[in-house]
Amino acid sequence: MAGEDESSAMRQQLMAADEVYLYKVPPLKNAGGHRAETWNLESPLKTCNFLVERRGDVLVLEFQADGRVFAQSQLDVTKGAKVSQFLEQCVDTSRYYAVKIQGGGGREALIGFGFRDRDKATDLRESLQHYERSIQREKEAHDKMGNYHVAKLAEGEKIHVDVGNKAGKSKVVKSKEKKGGGGAVPLLMKKPPPPSSDEPTTTTTKTPEKLTIQMDGIDLNTQTGDSHDDDENESGGAVFEGDEDQWNTDFELK
Repeated sequence: MAGEDESSAMRQQLMAADEVYLYKVPPLKNAGGHRAETWNLESPLKTCNFLVERRGDVLVLEFQADGRVFAQSQLDVTKGAKVSQFLEQCVDTSRYYAVKIQGGGGREALIGFGFRDRDKATDLRESLQHYERSIQREKEAHDKMGNYHVAKLAEGEKIHVDVGNKAGKSKVVKSKEKKGGGGAVPLLMKKPPPPSSDEPTTTTTKTPEKLTIQMDGIDLNTQTGDSHDDDENESGGAVFEGDEDQWNTDFELK
């Protein structure tokens, strides 16, 4: 991003040239633009290596001489500026440019530079266009992403997917937390499967006055010395008859 530390910023080299000439730029005499023919092209100030590199969101034009940076220009178009505000092509030739360079304390100066080879000047123009288009695409992508809201589940919510739903819809349901304190446990959590044809039938009957439960092999009414008729013995079942309110209190039947 603009202003990001160069040591951690993304770096992308766009072009390099072994030979570029630097010139002193005279003041403009009119608004027609810079003309390289007024720069005394036969006597450049310096011959440098040239590097164009994107660092974060900033495009850096670096002039190097004797193994160190001689001059540097930083172009930043993220805030709506144009490349032409930093760098201008001469009106009388496509191989020479005037560019603003930055010095210590925020000072700026205008220098001219040019290439012997016309192909290098073309590479520079393409690098500038690539930089501007990349910044524009990234800005558009950022703006589009800002219009989307990413839904998040609240604490305690789960996504429920109904596999049998032909429409393929899903819904969010809130999970209920179990309260502590040793509450009563429901007698039956699921509906039992139907009995097979060769197994005795187990039935549960509830009347307004009494609650009757019959379970295979257990006689809850059996007391020492009690007798049962033949039908109860043949069924293999047992019947509990007691106070319905007391039974509901103990087992929370609903």
